[in-house]
Amino acid sequence: MKLNSLTPADVATVPAAVIERIRGAREVFTVCHENPEADALGSALAVALAVEELGGRATPVCSDPVPAMYDFIPRIDRFRQDPQEGRSYDLIVVGDRRADDDQLRLPHPRAAERAFVL
Repeated sequence: MKLNSLTPADVATVPAAVIERIRGAREVFTVCHENPEADALGSALAVALAVEELGGRATPVCSDPVPAMYDFIPRIDRFRQDPQEGRSYDLIVVGDRRADDDQLRLPHPRAAERAFVL
């Protein structure tokens, strides 16, 4: 897979610290919100695939099952409902969700010790 759809102008809109974290991460956990729609699933999956293209490993997670209406999205079957047991993630990426919401749930048991990109 090639990430050839991104242009330099696209990358320029992303804060440098975010790009550095993603490029340097080896084990990444991408999370989308409950009752996901296509943009939440697509965002989490895109980050996971980008990390893997850069040589890392990624686990895209959604606490709810992916609705069947999104089965047309390539690689949508990558989503899990829980993090992979035994993996220690060095970056958790939470997309399409406000971080100041008391309902935000991060399933990793040591989430407070990890680097975040929001």
